[in-house]
Amino acid sequence: MIADKALDELKAWIEHRGGEYAEVANWTITKAGKATNKDFPQVVLEATSAEEHETLRGVMDPLTVEVRLESIPHEDGSAAGAYTLADHEAAATDLYCILADSAAVQFIDARGVVRCFDIRGAEGTLETEDDLRVSTIEVRMVCSTF
Repeated sequence: MIADKALDELKAWIEHRGGEYAEVANWTITKAGKATNKDFPQVVLEATSAEEHETLRGVMDPLTVEVRLESIPHEDGSAAGAYTLADHEAAATDLYCILADSAAVQFIDARGVVRCFDIRGAEGTLETEDDLRVSTIEVRMVCSTF
């Protein structure tokens, strides 16, 4: 399915750009429902809506992806992967910069798995869920199969 392939390509982009951000090397990046390992901090990718374009068959217009950065609050103890609020906010900013980079479209398109036309993101939100800090960035991708 195109949504799964697009999520894999977005994951590859985050990993590719991770070399430029020291903290990203410590992240576990996974698709929602695939997490067997709860190492924190982690980035979870989840397709929340995928609709085919009305007239262009095979084109997702758009594919909406929730990108969540989840971390353990430092105040909850000295667990591995624990972040202070400032650490979490800095990591969320790094993730946003990676997702907002216009080179993502060319990177994904050049890999030849899905054709990527556009990626846009909204400003993230920060919440506490199930004893985790969670920053969510919604990304909209316009993509198709080759």
